[in-house]
Amino acid sequence: MGPPKKFRKYDSKGGSDRSGKKKKIDEEVTIDLVDDDNPESSGVPGAALQDAEKNDQVPEDEFGAKDYRNQMELKPDNASRPLWVAPNGHIFLESFSPVYKHAHDFLIAIAEPVSRPQHIHEYKLTAYSLYAAVSVGLQTNDIIEYLQRLSKCNVPAGIIEFITLCTLSYGKVKLVLKHNRYLVESKHVDVLQKLLKDPVIQQCRLRRDGDEELVTSALPTAAPAPPGTAVKTGEEKPAANGAVPEDISQFYQQLDKDDEDEETTDITAKNTAVAFEVDPDKIEVIQKRCIELEYPLLAEYDFRNDAVNPDINIDLKPTAVLRPYQEKSLRKMFGNGRARSGVIVLPCGAGKSLVGVTAVCTVRKRALVLCNSGVSVEQWKQQFKCWSTADDSMICRFTSEAKDKPMGAGILITTYSMITHGQRRSWEAEQTMKWLQAQEWGLVVLDEVHTIPAKMFRRVLTIVHSHAKLGLTATLLREDDKIADLNFLIGPKLYEANWLELQANGYIARVQCAEVWCPMTPEFYREYLVQKINKKMLLYVMNPSKFRACQFLVRYHERRGDKTIVFSDNVFALRHYAVKMNKPYIYGPTSQNERIQILQNFKFNPKVNTIFVSKVADTSFDLPEANVLIQISSHGGSRRQEAQRLGRILRAKKGALAEEYNAFFYTLVSQDTLEMAYSRKRQRFLVNQGYSYKVITELKGMDQEPDLLYGTREEQGMLLQQVLAASETDCEEEREGGPGGAGSAGGARRTAGSLASLAGADDALYLEHRRSSHHNKHPLFKNENETGGVPEWAIVELQGLVQVERDDDGPAVVGDLHYFKRNRHPVLILGHHVLTGKEVKLEQPMAVMEKTVDGHNTSYTVKAIVKKKLLFKSRPKPIISNAASRLARSDSWPSTEVQKAPSTVVFFKFKMNGENEEADLYYYGLEESERSLPRCEAGDVCSVLLRRYWRAPALVRLCRCSRRTRCDKIASGDRLVELNNRSDLQFCNPVTDWPECSINEAPLKVETTYERMSPDEIELLHHQNIQLTPPRIRLQCLCPKPNYWKLKTEDNDTNLTYRCSSLPLCKTGDVCGNVDDVLLSLYQSCLCPKHHICVHSGGRTQVQISELLYRGRGWRAHCQRVNDEYSYEDY
Repeated sequence: MGPPKKFRKYDSKGGSDRSGKKKKIDEEVTIDLVDDDNPESSGVPGAALQDAEKNDQVPEDEFGAKDYRNQMELKPDNASRPLWVAPNGHIFLESFSPVYKHAHDFLIAIAEPVSRPQHIHEYKLTAYSLYAAVSVGLQTNDIIEYLQRLSKCNVPAGIIEFITLCTLSYGKVKLVLKHNRYLVESKHVDVLQKLLKDPVIQQCRLRRDGDEELVTSALPTAAPAPPGTAVKTGEEKPAANGAVPEDISQFYQQLDKDDEDEETTDITAKNTAVAFEVDPDKIEVIQKRCIELEYPLLAEYDFRNDAVNPDINIDLKPTAVLRPYQEKSLRKMFGNGRARSGVIVLPCGAGKSLVGVTAVCTVRKRALVLCNSGVSVEQWKQQFKCWSTADDSMICRFTSEAKDKPMGAGILITTYSMITHGQRRSWEAEQTMKWLQAQEWGLVVLDEVHTIPAKMFRRVLTIVHSHAKLGLTATLLREDDKIADLNFLIGPKLYEANWLELQANGYIARVQCAEVWCPMTPEFYREYLVQKINKKMLLYVMNPSKFRACQFLVRYHERRGDKTIVFSDNVFALRHYAVKMNKPYIYGPTSQNERIQILQNFKFNPKVNTIFVSKVADTSFDLPEANVLIQISSHGGSRRQEAQRLGRILRAKKGALAEEYNAFFYTLVSQDTLEMAYSRKRQRFLVNQGYSYKVITELKGMDQEPDLLYGTREEQGMLLQQVLAASETDCEEEREGGPGGAGSAGGARRTAGSLASLAGADDALYLEHRRSSHHNKHPLFKNENETGGVPEWAIVELQGLVQVERDDDGPAVVGDLHYFKRNRHPVLILGHHVLTGKEVKLEQPMAVMEKTVDGHNTSYTVKAIVKKKLLFKSRPKPIISNAASRLARSDSWPSTEVQKAPSTVVFFKFKMNGENEEADLYYYGLEESERSLPRCEAGDVCSVLLRRYWRAPALVRLCRCSRRTRCDKIASGDRLVELNNRSDLQFCNPVTDWPECSINEAPLKVETTYERMSPDEIELLHHQNIQLTPPRIRLQCLCPKPNYWKLKTEDNDTNLTYRCSSLPLCKTGDVCGNVDDVLLSLYQSCLCPKHHICVHSGGRTQVQISELLYRGRGWRAHCQRVNDEYSYEDY
């Protein structure tokens, strides 16, 4: 990375571009340079001006190499030492050295990695990297001395001077947060007085009435860390090898000892500090200015001695086991007993979320997690619930979709855009923002932190007041060179993992990267040479050879049983490829429900092995099943996008040998086009991480593959005509934003023309289009024009049991959405939610169906597919029972007075319980409706609620209640019986008056032919048209805790009886229960002793288990001591 440098952009002719009228292609080629006029330039440290690389006087040869043989004299035992330290600040490390492990850890702390292939790694000393080294406890003399010991030659004097200059002043000034006020604090009065003389800092200072010139305060005495609270790395000692110099081994042990004793030695010098307050809105300005003055602000949080902010009750679960590199990264953050602000860089799929959760559990103060999308918010919530003891009451989501109440919550998860939203907010969102700004956050976790330098997102750090900030990312890259801003916005880089090492150890997938060259057909290449740039891009993406290669690779990997993701930034190509291959696709306008449906099918349906996605899936799409990625279109030369897409298949694959490639990354490029230059730029980051790209000029077996499209000249000619007829919008890449965002906005578009076009040189025609107003319409919409564009009929979505009354002479509606019109058959309108009886099921698309009655038989016939949305002509009057969830606020209804308002459909969002916890609904019958269920009798269970770890809860319907009762609400406490395996039994009537079961009483009976099936198995059988009969579960009394249901008799496979039995006591190591394979739920069979927990020990061997409502594969759980192996303090 190095000290920030400023460049001018140059076009292809070598001229400086100051006019800002640069074409898109030139911007892509020079995208990694920064314009001189950029007002958001990084703060450059004064020490960076003394960079040895800039002052290096050694000339370069014709290949750019420098001859340092006269300046670098080798030591006698140079073969045993792993480093070359060059006078220009570059360091080269031999990865085959016996002391590679310790030398690598040392270099990661003091230098920036430049390139890390298999045998030789290259690093570079920068001012920022040395700031980071001092922040994790390394002293100036330690850095120089250890560098001398590891180097094959004497360290140049210029490098020693540069290290000294960058490290002596770091740590003298701190930025602290006290009582929601930011203070610049130091134990050195002369340093603060020097800073206050600077005019920029004077403008950032905040003076209050009665404040002294400098505030003097006593520094807290750090209490010794409790045993076991430090993050242990488990690092091994240097191997006893005669080739390792003794001074290296001894000095490394001394560094470890110094790091452990840092906390006690840090506060022995002085116990008082002076400080002055700064304006919170100018935090970024003062941080940048202090770096320029060579006094970077150190951000540390002594959370153990913070008595102002209350602790939150959160710990890691005993099952959360950190990997060695995760422990090492957290040790860099908490090494001296305090929380350092900084950035941790880990590859995609390497467990960044667990690092963030562990950091929150260690600090144990109010935490704020910032994500880049609503999907990420939901994933972070699941990660907290999976790895920590936090429950729903502790976690608050703040997004446009979910606005939980923040009162009493210790963890708030939101997005950058929600915090920086500058327009008018709803009243509820405004109250949440006021609460958020009033808090003094202990830790802020910034996911995908490389987005922070953006002009809008960096405002987050001035809105939110926090003691410590932790940035997480896989790609510390930005093509605008603003990534250096993170050094003062967040903090230095604390740790960066080596991708190849994690791959070799099996922590991430072993990926084979390949670049497939696809020759352009003569017709396509002829047009490519004469078309404008946007059309050129569409031509090389729609190259018939590329299409055939993609189709061949998709078929090849589907035959292998692989799961394949195909990426395309161009939406025109995305839809064309997906439609021709008959595959599902996701892009910006795709609704959230449709996205979830496609992704769930991709994960669990064996018939859906390939999906097509646009750039919306670059981040925040968790698809661990995917192991093949094909890239047909990308965003210019973006290195970050290349790495993010590779991360979609980087999760470790189960059951694969470490020596084999278990994931495949293909980039399809059209030969002899600009796409090849883009591909080279995109690969730079991954090549520097040690990956190599295999060039494939011919796919073996593609000639023998039958039925590949576009194999004839006629087909290719028709495709070329479609591409040439495409509009300017089709030629562009997808814009950022999802449904309803900027990317989906319509409107007029102005395109550039030429005199040649007006003269007809490019086949332009003068045409006048007149649209006919006499379209064939369904009777539902025929009077649309007569009412000013507003249909006469209204569409309403029901929630629970809802009754809708019409203002006209139509009848009321209950259950099915029937609308009657004079002298016409009733019409059933199916919207995004299909209404059948009293239940709701998601469905697409919207349809209009006509009801026909033939004797006693009733059927529906599809009459039209509604591709437009409707506006209410008159507002229906909803009447809702107390058990249903609340309706949308009244101001969300369209105004009947505004006839030209945008068309819309108002939905009552269907929630399964009062806690706004959505659930997936499953039926056993083919019709998937209430009518297919039998009637519930007294004591029958009407639904089973299964709370799953990684997905939304599943509600499996068993029977339907009588007309006077319902079974449509989950969180009805008086109708639920909780089991000890994350499941609840739902009843039609309250069970609060039921008696408690006596010991060994057998009141629970299950009548079924297959015990219990998982929701995914039910859904799979539906696709196979297999008729299922719901099981019948009857209960007559309540089994109090700590009792459990134990199988008493098993007459046959269809009748099972359970009795209420008390849990016996078990000893350490005894089998205390079973864990099922569907929900990962624990069925406990005995009580473990004190300070023990019943947990699955981590073995992979599965056994057949038989438990209440589950019979199938699972694992044994054993009693383990909490304060031994599973104590959270170990992390």
